[in-house]
Amino acid sequence: MLAVIDIGTSHLKLAVFHECHCVDTIERKNVTYQPNPGSQEQNPVQILADVKGMFYEANKKWSITKILFSSQMHSFILTTATGEVIQPSLIWSDQRASKLGVQFQQSALADKIYHQTGTPIHAMSPFIKAYYYKQKEPKQFGNPNLRMMGIKTYLIWQLTGEFVIDIPTASTSGMMNLQTKNWDKTILSLLGMTPNQLPKIVSSLMPLQMVEIGSHNRQVLIYPGSTDGALANYAYEALTTKQLLLSFGTSGAIRYLSEKPHLSSANDLFCYLVADNGPYLIGGALNNMGNILANTYQNPDVNQTMSFEDMLSVMVASNFPPNHFIYLPYQYGERAPFWNSELTVQCIGNWHNASSHDKLQAIFAGIFYQVRLLLDKIHEQFFHNGGRPLLVNGKIFQHPTVCQKVATILNYPIQPLTMGDASLIGGYRLLTHQEIPVSQADGVFYPVKEQVDVYTQQYQQFKQNAYHQDRRVKDKLTMESSDK
Repeated sequence: MLAVIDIGTSHLKLAVFHECHCVDTIERKNVTYQPNPGSQEQNPVQILADVKGMFYEANKKWSITKILFSSQMHSFILTTATGEVIQPSLIWSDQRASKLGVQFQQSALADKIYHQTGTPIHAMSPFIKAYYYKQKEPKQFGNPNLRMMGIKTYLIWQLTGEFVIDIPTASTSGMMNLQTKNWDKTILSLLGMTPNQLPKIVSSLMPLQMVEIGSHNRQVLIYPGSTDGALANYAYEALTTKQLLLSFGTSGAIRYLSEKPHLSSANDLFCYLVADNGPYLIGGALNNMGNILANTYQNPDVNQTMSFEDMLSVMVASNFPPNHFIYLPYQYGERAPFWNSELTVQCIGNWHNASSHDKLQAIFAGIFYQVRLLLDKIHEQFFHNGGRPLLVNGKIFQHPTVCQKVATILNYPIQPLTMGDASLIGGYRLLTHQEIPVSQADGVFYPVKEQVDVYTQQYQQFKQNAYHQDRRVKDKLTMESSDK
């Protein structure tokens, strides 16, 4: 029996597989703390305890001999050489390095680092978090006994005694050279670090023996694995090499798989490895997706009595966007295509006199106008869909009216997919090289022709305002940086 453990930002999940079937799942909530404004931390010691607890619970029922890890792409932990935690795990949404990330984008090194690592410059990146920490705590950061890692390395280190990271996860750190598959020398020099302070980069399928397995004497092997986003696409490999996949959750992403690396001329799409030698995951991440819907649901200014389902129904009820109301949905900054976490919400039009229904519909449209911006970027640079629909995955796409509205806003046919936890299934596939059948919902949703022109006109207004805000914020931060 084998298990795949996914270390997500909101949940920890363990799935037990037997002969291409998931026979058991265990889940724990992953708690995020906010000790200061903009901080987003998780406790690696608690995560370790939860992972052990899930394993022991599963191992009482199943004879598990192999574990593969899937994990969040971007996390940042500092410890001593013996593993004592100095800085708890900063997740991708931690904003402490936000201004520094935007300012660094404008530097002479930004283009070089992006093309060496495939990771856009942004506060999500462990590289930018490390650069920020070096400036804030130069003495501590210069200590040769300091160790830097992500949450997966911390767990594997504690479970096996090996200080390692897999090639795919290292490729999302913003610090690994895509060609050499080693820690990038330019970045090490910039941070003043040695390779010994970082985990050794190893194969995603390198077997490591688990040291502690409770009362069981069975040998258990741990495989470093890959990242959650990469494995989610890998589960659909046959489809996502030909079609783009929009994953819609708390945050979101549009991604596809390629046998060759694709690097953006504008440094605005990521290029990560899924496995040691490919395929590559190409695309961009979106900060403001399901979290905007959740925030709107709890906001009494726009929703006082409706259930979440009723709110969604109102959002997609109208055939046309509300006149003169445009919502830039940057409640949580933004990644693709601007990679500017300093962007903020903008309500354009006479928002104070707008009805709650108009506000709800403008918010929904704004979320998917941002998706359309990223779609345009990917098509401009790399991907030619050949008329194929956009694959979509997420709970909201269980609603046909939502699918129809999204297809019209995007002016792009969409096709829903249904497959539980895709990253867990992708992890099983990576370890066993066996495929689990993918379920595609019946039918494709096409844009409503009579409505497309109106939405496209408002999208162009959205685009103009979004690019204007992005340029204004970046110019301001560049001036602040040059004044120092």
